[in-house]
Amino acid sequence: MAMKQKKRDADPEATKAEILAAARTLLARDGPEGLSLVQVAELARVNRGTAYVYFHDRKGLLHATIASVSEKLIDAVWSPKDRTSTGIRFTDRTLTDSASRLAAFTAKNSAVSRVWLFDLLSSDTPGNDAFTQAWFENVKAFCNSEDAVSGIDAEAFAAFTLIAYLSWPILKRADKLDPQAQEVTAQRLVKEILRLSMFGAMKPDRFPTVRDILAHELPTLAEPLGQPLAGGATLAEKRKEDPRLDVKRRLKKPLKKGAKKGSGRQ
Repeated sequence: MAMKQKKRDADPEATKAEILAAARTLLARDGPEGLSLVQVAELARVNRGTAYVYFHDRKGLLHATIASVSEKLIDAVWSPKDRTSTGIRFTDRTLTDSASRLAAFTAKNSAVSRVWLFDLLSSDTPGNDAFTQAWFENVKAFCNSEDAVSGIDAEAFAAFTLIAYLSWPILKRADKLDPQAQEVTAQRLVKEILRLSMFGAMKPDRFPTVRDILAHELPTLAEPLGQPLAGGATLAEKRKEDPRLDVKRRLKKPLKKGAKKGSGRQ
């Protein structure tokens, strides 16, 4: 133990990282109230004095632990290989992978993500969080790029997509699932985020990879109106043949006999 401690002391960054890793484990298990320097030191296998060198009190440890979750989220979403000459992080080449990494991280770490989300929502300055800043900046950059349709409220779009990634695994109790079920849960969210983005935020012709993924899942929804589907017909023509494919037609169903327009009952 003494030899291991000596090696750690020679690498203070590694020691700090192990303390924070232990703190994240306890934070996920016991919540903020259950976090203590004594327990963290024991789990990290360092003496209490060493733990107090890095974090003077419980409040400082909690703040640093939450910040470390933000850094983990950043690492999960943006890989160095995702960098582009334009600075845009959400591109056809990178979007699917970054979305999958974020969903997988929150599914595997739903308990600590819940604490992080609660801290963010209860903060007086949520915009100061490192990951939140990075997320909003990159979503805004995408919305202002040639890849996005015009008129998107970038701030609102960033907010609801971020909350979706963090709240979905919490609602599905992903922390109670086995790794395979966690992956399935993550991919369910990714597909719907991509679908919503494809038909609300992205220019389809700029995202052929995403379009191919969605076409594999739901071919009739992944194809633009004018593109031919299987059999040669376009989606617009298919909608004329099958009312179930036409949302507008479904919304314009005639009132049932005896119902009054505007009565709220059909």
